[in-house]
Amino acid sequence: MPSDSRFQPVPAKEESERKNWFERHPKKALSFILLGLLLILLISLLAAEKLVEAMVSPQVFRPRVKRFIRLREYPPFHIGFAYTPGAQSLGDRIIHRIDEDGFIIPSKVHEEAEVTLVFLGGSTTECFQVKETLRFPYLVGRLLEEKTGLKVNSFNGAMAGNNSLHSLNILLNKVIPLNPRLVVMMHNINDLVILLYEKTYWNRNRFKSPIVAFPPTLETVGKYLQESGQIFRDLLFPALYAQFKEWRKGFSRNVRDKEVGPDEFAAVRDRPVQIDQDRLEREFRGNLETFIGICQARQFTPVLMTQPSRLKENPDPEILQHVKRQMEARQGISYRQFRELFDGFNQVIRETAARRGVPLIDLARQVPGEKTYMEDVVHLTEEGSVLVARLVSQSLLPYLEGKTTIN
Repeated sequence: MPSDSRFQPVPAKEESERKNWFERHPKKALSFILLGLLLILLISLLAAEKLVEAMVSPQVFRPRVKRFIRLREYPPFHIGFAYTPGAQSLGDRIIHRIDEDGFIIPSKVHEEAEVTLVFLGGSTTECFQVKETLRFPYLVGRLLEEKTGLKVNSFNGAMAGNNSLHSLNILLNKVIPLNPRLVVMMHNINDLVILLYEKTYWNRNRFKSPIVAFPPTLETVGKYLQESGQIFRDLLFPALYAQFKEWRKGFSRNVRDKEVGPDEFAAVRDRPVQIDQDRLEREFRGNLETFIGICQARQFTPVLMTQPSRLKENPDPEILQHVKRQMEARQGISYRQFRELFDGFNQVIRETAARRGVPLIDLARQVPGEKTYMEDVVHLTEEGSVLVARLVSQSLLPYLEGKTTIN
């Protein structure tokens, strides 16, 4: 007799079918619960924050902003490369190395020197387009050593883009501990540009400002994460990363085109500049006076240098076009106006040195404004660097031989 399907036993469900989603996925469930609790906690804290702000003046609870004085130097132990004009291959590279104190190598030639010199300035003093042993701050030390028989250490504390305020900071925090006999400073064009564009040394330019601020923002969090990653990279893979950067650059028709960094004045480009020459020179003069005062208070001999250039009355076409492209087309400053401002700053250097009775090396009048000595507006060629080294060493020699003193 056929069986009645109504009385057939119902098959037992699979164990997985009897359990709900939470029972089948306990780990995922626990993760969702924890995330939910964290979200509730965050919302509760934010609500409590708004409640407290409403009860008490928000001024009491302003978020902390961390601020630091910017020390514009190359990182200690940094190794980089510059390129000769028209470079086409890696063989045209010029190495630049930095010592443990942020000075450009060669620096501490003698462990126990009898005379210490320090040079401060921007890229003209830095001389990264010149071979290490031909950079004038180093070469001055060697020439003086030959002429005096003294052991001379000559430190190069310059950095591209630095103005006199940056050099004052370096003087206070890096140079004073060296107890140098002489401190030589050359500034002009970087001071002129920062004052034209930003109106003051104490600006908020992200590359030039004397103070760096880290407000509590997501951007700051990103910067800290980025810096932490860079530290981790430099700790574990410094050689690989350095080589990777070289591979990544590749070579264009002119490899130096690859070396152009970010525009430090992008925020103020293409805005007409109002020129107040008296104010510009007053600000510049104040920093020169401060430099002299600090050196004399520490019993160092301060030396001022004017900056040579190819800004002639009848300039070479390439120089004229460069200034027109950078200053006239974008800022409304003609070649004649820019040249007058630059010459005016050199005159401020001369007048300040004369009034304070400190040594002056007038390179602007001693170095011919020709392509042989400067590859562009102000940057020295190897021939220019060697000439400057000879002029500077001749000027400093009396102060090492004791024939000349400064009160």
